[in-house]
Amino acid sequence: SKPAFVVQLTAALLSIVVGAYIATEWLGLNAGLGSSSSSSSAVWLHPSPVCTNTCPQARNGVCDEGRQAARGAPSQAVQCDLGTDCDDCGAWTGHLPPAWGGPEGVGPVHYITRVMNETIRAKRTDTLPSFIAAITDAKTDPDVSAMLEGYGAMEGGVTRAMHEIAAAGCLPPGSSSSAGSSASNRGRGLVLDVGANFGYFAVYAALLGCRVIAWEPVPLFAAYLAHAAAVANVSHLITIRSAAAGDAPTGTKVALGVPKHGTYWGLASVENANLHPHEMKYSMSVRSERIDDIVLASEKVLLLKIDVEGWDHRVLQSAFRTLHRTQHVLMEYSPGIAERHKDWGMLAALPRALNNLLGEGDGWAAGHMPMFQVAAPWPPKPMEQWYREPMPALEEVTRGALEADLAAAIKRLHTEVNGSCAPPPPALAKYGPWASCGEWARFISPRGFRSVVGYNTNLWVSRRELAVRGPPPAPPALNASAPLDPWNKALYSGRLRLQGYASLFAPDQAITGPNAEWASKSHPGYGVGLAKCQDIGAGHQVLHRCPCADKSKCGEEEQAALQAARDGLLTYS
Repeated sequence: SKPAFVVQLTAALLSIVVGAYIATEWLGLNAGLGSSSSSSSAVWLHPSPVCTNTCPQARNGVCDEGRQAARGAPSQAVQCDLGTDCDDCGAWTGHLPPAWGGPEGVGPVHYITRVMNETIRAKRTDTLPSFIAAITDAKTDPDVSAMLEGYGAMEGGVTRAMHEIAAAGCLPPGSSSSAGSSASNRGRGLVLDVGANFGYFAVYAALLGCRVIAWEPVPLFAAYLAHAAAVANVSHLITIRSAAAGDAPTGTKVALGVPKHGTYWGLASVENANLHPHEMKYSMSVRSERIDDIVLASEKVLLLKIDVEGWDHRVLQSAFRTLHRTQHVLMEYSPGIAERHKDWGMLAALPRALNNLLGEGDGWAAGHMPMFQVAAPWPPKPMEQWYREPMPALEEVTRGALEADLAAAIKRLHTEVNGSCAPPPPALAKYGPWASCGEWARFISPRGFRSVVGYNTNLWVSRRELAVRGPPPAPPALNASAPLDPWNKALYSGRLRLQGYASLFAPDQAITGPNAEWASKSHPGYGVGLAKCQDIGAGHQVLHRCPCADKSKCGEEEQAALQAARDGLLTYS
């Protein structure tokens, strides 16, 4: 046997080397080396339990690590990193996030609570499978944290769509159904999560068996992600990148606005695109990188998920080559951001980027998940119900609808200068809303995709061979009290189902000429932005393509608008 001091020296050197590797990976120092990699983040799977009491709150009689949160219960305060409150929580065995720099043992909870002076709470989700999400106080973040606290999930329809994709594609055939499956990492489906925020979708995809590359440039948000991944024991499946994905050359610095307390924390955005000055806590300079420079050319991608507050088109452009090897895209689509800034170039870039994708060999199909009808229904639809029913059919976003939006945006680019805009037809000028340049409803075509979108919305884009048309099949017979299998192939097929068209007017409804009509036949009772006509006041009903409910108040305006449409005098004409 070797002398004891040799064994100790070898162990010490190994500890130094591994520790240096962990710190390098976690702090993102490898980002400047020019290598393209999608390998998993460096983590330490401890072969024996981790049991220390180094947390200041240790031994207070309460488990402060946040791993005992119960489903349906309020969130719990988290004060300690995993394995540092051993007497109260018990030992921790599993993956641990690498250190965030500084003294040995400093982890993401320490960073959040003692370096950034923020709060972290643990909330068990109502998802299938369930996991413990890392959030902050709901009043501090009335967005992601408030939704998870009150609803137990993020955007039920989007969660269900991700589950549909991941359950069918994360694990290769024959693999066991879990994040701890024996499937090699190379055999797992790859999810790219751009704008990962607190890591809800990244952790969920990993629990369903996928590998994940998560882009989150705000260090505070990345710390929540790291803790959630560790508690779920999926840190080995998630690579966290500290850059912002975009179409600028990799290494370019971009400004990133971070919201203050009381503002939606999900509004953090490049170039402060979706933040008013009074909503911003601070702005930071972050590294930008192209997805094509990061994902290996040999990698096939199951899902690209994009939620970047108006930066969507730039992310798509940064993934031009990667999209050739991608099966699905889930993305937020935010024309309202461009309109708020009167950035008509950006307004044109959104439909152009999506139209270019759909036109790539006619190989893609896009379905619309309206915000309050599908993505995040109101009143909320319980997650249990989402999982016991097939994913609903979505209206198809056509290239014709996107081309109508692109034409309308280009017209605004050329006609709206120095605060002025194209005037309305003379017969409509006397009606107040028609003369306002701020009334976006009068500048869009009822055949455009923009006509069924409010401020923002969500899309599921899929390879056309993975999409089918028609209503969803009848759900399989399930015992209402029986537990659900997250990988039930009969219920979760991984296919996008399409029915109808995502525009206020169907492609065959006339918008000009003698047969033009004012209200939609395919979406009766709904106006521009899929607003319910009954909820729109008489002064705006006609402008929003609704029938005038009180002819004494808007009947003449309705007739004048219909005649202008038939004569081809409206802006979109």
